[in-house]
Amino acid sequence: MNGINLPPMERRLQDRYVKMVLEHMNSSNRNAAGPNLLAGQGQAASAAQATWRFLNNPNVQLTDLVEPLRQAGRDACQQSASQFVLLAHDWCKLDYKTHTSKSDVQQVTHEYDIGYDMTSALLVDAESGKPLAPMQMHLKAANAVHSTGHDVPKLDGHHLDEIEPTMREADEWGLECEVVHLIDREGDSLGRMRAWDAAGYRFLVRSDDRRVLWEGESWLISEIAEYFDSQFLFEPVGDALHHGKVVRQEVAEADIVLPRPRSVCIDGETHQVTGRPLSMRLGVT
Repeated sequence: MNGINLPPMERRLQDRYVKMVLEHMNSSNRNAAGPNLLAGQGQAASAAQATWRFLNNPNVQLTDLVEPLRQAGRDACQQSASQFVLLAHDWCKLDYKTHTSKSDVQQVTHEYDIGYDMTSALLVDAESGKPLAPMQMHLKAANAVHSTGHDVPKLDGHHLDEIEPTMREADEWGLECEVVHLIDREGDSLGRMRAWDAAGYRFLVRSDDRRVLWEGESWLISEIAEYFDSQFLFEPVGDALHHGKVVRQEVAEADIVLPRPRSVCIDGETHQVTGRPLSMRLGVT
Protein backbone atom coordinates (compact mmCIF):
# COMPACT_ATOMS: atom_id res chain seq x y z
CA MET A 1 0.00 0.00 0.00
CA ASN A 2 2.94 2.34 0.57
CA GLY A 3 3.61 2.38 -3.16
CA ILE A 4 0.19 3.86 -3.94
CA ASN A 5 0.15 7.61 -4.49
CA LEU A 6 -2.74 8.59 -2.17
CA PRO A 7 -4.08 12.12 -1.65
CA PRO A 8 -2.75 13.75 1.57
CA MET A 9 -6.00 13.29 3.52
CA GLU A 10 -6.32 9.61 2.63
CA ARG A 11 -2.61 9.10 3.37
CA ARG A 12 -3.08 10.58 6.87
CA LEU A 13 -6.11 8.37 7.51
CA GLN A 14 -4.20 5.29 6.34
CA ASP A 15 -1.28 6.13 8.62
CA ARG A 16 -3.65 6.64 11.53
CA TYR A 17 -5.36 3.29 10.90
CA VAL A 18 -2.04 1.45 10.66
CA LYS A 19 -0.88 3.03 13.94
CA MET A 20 -4.20 2.16 15.59
CA VAL A 21 -3.93 -1.50 14.55
CA LEU A 22 -0.34 -1.66 15.85
CA GLU A 23 -1.51 -0.17 19.17
CA HIS A 24 -4.20 -2.83 19.50
CA MET A 25 -1.56 -5.51 18.91
CA ASN A 26 0.50 -4.07 21.77
CA SER A 27 -1.66 -4.56 24.90
CA SER A 28 0.43 -4.71 28.07
CA ASN A 29 -1.29 -7.77 29.56
CA ARG A 30 -4.56 -9.74 29.51
CA ASN A 31 -6.02 -7.54 32.27
CA ALA A 32 -5.35 -4.25 30.48
CA ALA A 33 -8.43 -2.12 29.90
CA GLY A 34 -7.08 -1.09 26.51
CA PRO A 35 -4.02 -1.01 24.26
CA ASN A 36 -0.75 0.74 24.95
CA LEU A 37 -0.66 3.89 22.81
CA LEU A 38 2.44 4.20 20.70
CA ALA A 39 4.62 7.23 21.20
CA GLY A 40 3.40 10.25 19.27
CA GLN A 41 1.58 13.56 19.38
CA GLY A 42 -1.93 12.08 19.12
CA GLN A 43 -4.46 12.78 21.86
CA ALA A 44 -7.07 10.44 23.29
CA ALA A 45 -9.86 12.24 21.45
CA SER A 46 -8.16 11.84 18.07
CA ALA A 47 -7.48 8.16 18.78
CA ALA A 48 -11.14 7.64 19.66
CA GLN A 49 -12.23 9.47 16.51
CA ALA A 50 -9.94 7.33 14.35
CA THR A 51 -11.30 4.18 15.97
CA TRP A 52 -14.86 5.33 15.31
CA ARG A 53 -14.06 5.97 11.63
CA PHE A 54 -12.42 2.56 11.39
CA LEU A 55 -15.35 0.70 12.96
CA ASN A 56 -18.19 2.76 11.47
CA ASN A 57 -18.61 0.46 8.51
CA PRO A 58 -22.24 -0.41 7.67
CA ASN A 59 -21.09 -3.69 6.14
CA VAL A 60 -19.50 -4.90 9.39
CA GLN A 61 -21.83 -5.61 12.33
CA LEU A 62 -21.01 -6.02 16.02
CA THR A 63 -21.70 -9.73 15.61
CA ASP A 64 -18.80 -9.79 13.11
CA LEU A 65 -16.44 -7.72 15.26
CA VAL A 66 -16.81 -10.04 18.26
CA GLU A 67 -15.81 -13.16 16.31
CA PRO A 68 -12.01 -12.73 16.74
CA LEU A 69 -12.57 -12.45 20.50
CA ARG A 70 -14.67 -15.61 20.53
CA GLN A 71 -12.01 -17.38 18.50
CA ALA A 72 -9.49 -16.39 21.19
CA GLY A 73 -11.83 -18.00 23.72
CA ARG A 74 -12.10 -21.17 21.65
CA ASP A 75 -8.32 -21.34 21.28
CA ALA A 76 -7.87 -20.93 25.05
CA CYS A 77 -10.32 -23.75 25.76
CA GLN A 78 -8.41 -26.06 23.41
CA GLN A 79 -5.24 -25.41 25.42
CA SER A 80 -6.91 -25.72 28.83
CA ALA A 81 -6.35 -28.76 31.04
CA SER A 82 -9.68 -28.18 32.80
CA GLN A 83 -13.02 -29.74 31.91
CA PHE A 84 -14.70 -26.42 32.71
CA VAL A 85 -14.44 -22.77 31.76
CA LEU A 86 -16.11 -19.89 33.59
CA LEU A 87 -18.29 -17.23 31.97
CA ALA A 88 -18.69 -14.24 34.31
CA HIS A 89 -21.78 -12.08 33.71
CA ASP A 90 -21.66 -8.56 35.09
CA TRP A 91 -22.97 -5.03 34.61
CA CYS A 92 -21.43 -1.61 34.94
CA LYS A 93 -22.33 2.02 34.34
CA LEU A 94 -20.23 4.15 32.02
CA ASP A 95 -20.26 7.71 33.38
CA TYR A 96 -20.47 10.38 30.67
CA LYS A 97 -22.33 13.16 32.49
CA THR A 98 -19.60 15.68 31.61
CA HIS A 99 -19.46 14.70 27.92
CA THR A 100 -22.00 17.16 26.57
CA SER A 101 -21.26 16.25 22.94
CA LYS A 102 -22.85 12.81 23.31
CA SER A 103 -26.49 12.79 22.23
CA ASP A 104 -27.36 9.17 23.05
CA VAL A 105 -26.58 9.06 26.77
CA GLN A 106 -29.34 8.16 29.23
CA GLN A 107 -30.19 8.53 32.89
CA VAL A 108 -29.00 5.17 34.19
CA THR A 109 -30.23 5.49 37.79
CA HIS A 110 -30.60 8.88 39.49
CA GLU A 111 -30.66 12.26 37.77
CA TYR A 112 -26.90 12.78 38.07
CA ASP A 113 -26.05 9.29 36.82
CA ILE A 114 -25.79 9.95 33.08
CA GLY A 115 -24.12 7.66 30.57
CA TYR A 116 -24.52 4.09 29.36
CA ASP A 117 -25.41 0.73 30.90
CA MET A 118 -23.04 -2.04 29.80
CA THR A 119 -23.34 -5.80 30.16
CA SER A 120 -20.36 -8.07 29.59
CA ALA A 121 -19.80 -11.82 29.66
CA LEU A 122 -16.11 -12.56 30.25
CA LEU A 123 -14.57 -15.99 29.69
CA VAL A 124 -12.26 -16.94 32.58
CA ASP A 125 -9.84 -19.84 32.99
CA ALA A 126 -11.25 -22.19 35.64
CA GLU A 127 -7.81 -23.26 36.90
CA SER A 128 -5.94 -19.95 37.15
CA GLY A 129 -8.72 -17.35 37.18
CA LYS A 130 -7.10 -15.51 34.28
CA PRO A 131 -9.40 -13.64 31.86
CA LEU A 132 -9.46 -15.21 28.41
CA ALA A 133 -11.77 -13.08 26.24
CA PRO A 134 -14.97 -11.02 26.39
CA MET A 135 -17.53 -13.18 24.59
CA GLN A 136 -20.70 -11.08 24.74
CA MET A 137 -21.42 -7.37 25.26
CA HIS A 138 -24.53 -5.19 25.34
CA LEU A 139 -24.49 -1.40 25.59
CA LYS A 140 -27.76 0.35 26.40
CA ALA A 141 -27.93 3.91 25.09
CA ALA A 142 -30.87 6.31 25.16
CA ASN A 143 -32.70 4.93 22.14
CA ALA A 144 -31.01 1.64 21.25
CA VAL A 145 -29.16 -1.42 22.54
CA HIS A 146 -25.86 -2.13 20.76
CA SER A 147 -25.17 -5.84 21.11
CA THR A 148 -22.83 -8.59 19.96
CA GLY A 149 -25.66 -11.08 20.51
CA HIS A 150 -28.18 -12.36 18.00
CA ASP A 151 -30.92 -12.02 20.62
CA VAL A 152 -30.65 -8.28 21.36
CA PRO A 153 -31.96 -7.29 24.82
CA LYS A 154 -34.93 -4.97 25.13
CA LEU A 155 -34.17 -1.36 25.92
CA ASP A 156 -36.37 -1.46 29.03
CA GLY A 157 -35.52 -5.06 29.98
CA HIS A 158 -34.11 -6.21 33.30
CA HIS A 159 -30.45 -7.16 33.62
CA LEU A 160 -31.36 -10.75 34.43
CA ASP A 161 -33.38 -11.01 31.20
CA GLU A 162 -30.06 -10.86 29.36
CA ILE A 163 -28.52 -13.94 30.98
CA GLU A 164 -30.47 -16.89 29.56
CA PRO A 165 -30.16 -15.72 25.92
CA THR A 166 -26.38 -15.50 26.43
CA MET A 167 -26.43 -18.95 28.02
CA ARG A 168 -28.14 -20.30 24.89
CA GLU A 169 -25.69 -18.56 22.56
CA ALA A 170 -22.72 -19.84 24.59
CA ASP A 171 -23.75 -23.38 23.62
CA GLU A 172 -23.17 -22.36 19.97
CA TRP A 173 -19.72 -20.78 20.39
CA GLY A 174 -17.87 -24.06 19.94
CA LEU A 175 -16.11 -24.04 23.31
CA GLU A 176 -14.56 -27.41 24.07
CA CYS A 177 -14.86 -26.88 27.84
CA GLU A 178 -18.15 -27.05 29.71
CA VAL A 179 -19.33 -23.55 30.59
CA VAL A 180 -20.13 -22.60 34.19
CA HIS A 181 -21.93 -19.24 34.39
CA LEU A 182 -20.81 -16.93 37.21
CA ILE A 183 -23.37 -14.34 38.33
CA ASP A 184 -23.04 -11.83 41.14
CA ARG A 185 -25.64 -11.22 43.86
CA GLU A 186 -28.08 -9.65 41.42
CA GLY A 187 -28.60 -13.15 40.05
CA ASP A 188 -29.77 -14.52 43.42
CA SER A 189 -33.32 -14.97 42.11
CA LEU A 190 -35.04 -18.26 42.91
CA GLY A 191 -37.31 -18.13 39.85
CA ARG A 192 -34.37 -17.47 37.51
CA MET A 193 -32.25 -20.20 39.08
CA ARG A 194 -35.09 -22.70 38.68
CA ALA A 195 -35.36 -21.78 35.00
CA TRP A 196 -31.58 -22.03 34.41
CA ASP A 197 -31.47 -25.39 36.17
CA ALA A 198 -34.45 -26.72 34.19
CA ALA A 199 -32.66 -25.72 30.95
CA GLY A 200 -29.60 -27.73 32.02
CA TYR A 201 -27.14 -24.85 32.56
CA ARG A 202 -24.38 -24.92 35.16
CA PHE A 203 -24.16 -21.73 37.22
CA LEU A 204 -22.63 -20.28 40.39
CA VAL A 205 -24.45 -17.37 42.04
CA ARG A 206 -23.26 -15.29 45.00
CA SER A 207 -26.13 -15.61 47.43
CA ASP A 208 -27.76 -13.43 50.04
CA ASP A 209 -28.66 -14.97 53.38
CA ARG A 210 -31.73 -17.09 52.72
CA ARG A 211 -33.52 -19.98 54.40
CA VAL A 212 -32.73 -23.42 52.96
CA LEU A 213 -33.13 -27.09 53.82
CA TRP A 214 -29.95 -28.81 54.98
CA GLU A 215 -30.13 -32.50 55.96
CA GLY A 216 -33.91 -32.17 56.14
CA GLU A 217 -33.93 -29.20 58.53
CA SER A 218 -34.50 -25.48 57.96
CA TRP A 219 -31.38 -23.30 58.27
CA LEU A 220 -30.31 -19.81 57.31
CA ILE A 221 -27.15 -19.83 55.20
CA SER A 222 -25.47 -17.68 57.86
CA GLU A 223 -26.32 -20.33 60.46
CA ILE A 224 -24.75 -23.04 58.30
CA ALA A 225 -21.59 -20.93 57.96
CA GLU A 226 -21.43 -20.45 61.73
CA TYR A 227 -21.83 -24.19 62.24
CA PHE A 228 -19.04 -24.92 59.76
CA ASP A 229 -16.80 -22.53 61.69
CA SER A 230 -17.66 -23.92 65.13
CA GLN A 231 -16.99 -27.49 63.97
CA PHE A 232 -13.71 -26.61 62.18
CA LEU A 233 -15.09 -27.86 58.86
CA PHE A 234 -13.40 -25.26 56.67
CA GLU A 235 -10.56 -26.71 54.59
CA PRO A 236 -7.65 -24.69 53.16
CA VAL A 237 -7.61 -24.44 49.36
CA GLY A 238 -4.65 -22.08 48.85
CA ASP A 239 -3.73 -18.43 49.08
CA ALA A 240 -5.86 -15.56 47.81
CA LEU A 241 -5.70 -11.78 47.59
CA HIS A 242 -8.06 -9.90 49.93
CA HIS A 243 -7.95 -6.09 49.83
CA GLY A 244 -4.39 -6.27 48.54
CA LYS A 245 -3.16 -8.71 51.19
CA VAL A 246 -2.32 -12.38 50.78
CA VAL A 247 -4.59 -14.51 52.96
CA ARG A 248 -5.29 -18.21 53.33
CA GLN A 249 -8.57 -19.17 51.71
CA GLU A 250 -10.71 -21.87 53.32
CA VAL A 251 -13.88 -23.44 51.92
CA ALA A 252 -16.70 -25.63 53.24
CA GLU A 253 -19.52 -27.14 51.18
CA ALA A 254 -22.92 -28.73 51.69
CA ASP A 255 -25.82 -30.08 49.63
CA ILE A 256 -28.90 -27.93 50.25
CA VAL A 257 -32.41 -27.56 48.86
CA LEU A 258 -34.27 -24.32 48.08
CA PRO A 259 -37.89 -25.32 48.73
CA ARG A 260 -39.69 -22.03 49.20
CA PRO A 261 -42.02 -20.17 46.82
CA ARG A 262 -40.71 -17.11 45.01
CA SER A 263 -42.12 -13.61 45.21
CA VAL A 264 -43.40 -11.90 42.06
CA CYS A 265 -44.99 -8.50 41.60
CA ILE A 266 -48.20 -8.52 39.55
CA ASP A 267 -50.06 -5.23 39.01
CA GLY A 268 -48.25 -3.68 41.94
CA GLU A 269 -49.04 -6.52 44.36
CA THR A 270 -46.64 -9.16 45.66
CA HIS A 271 -47.68 -12.78 45.13
CA GLN A 272 -46.05 -16.05 46.17
CA VAL A 273 -45.50 -18.52 43.33
CA THR A 274 -44.66 -22.12 44.19
CA GLY A 275 -42.03 -24.09 42.30
CA ARG A 276 -40.22 -27.38 42.51
CA PRO A 277 -37.57 -27.74 45.25
CA LEU A 278 -34.19 -26.82 43.79
CA SER A 279 -31.18 -28.91 44.82
CA MET A 280 -28.00 -26.82 45.01
CA ARG A 281 -24.44 -27.06 46.28
CA LEU A 282 -23.63 -24.42 48.88
CA GLY A 283 -20.04 -23.22 49.03
CA VAL A 284 -18.89 -20.94 51.87
CA THR A 285 -15.48 -19.28 51.71
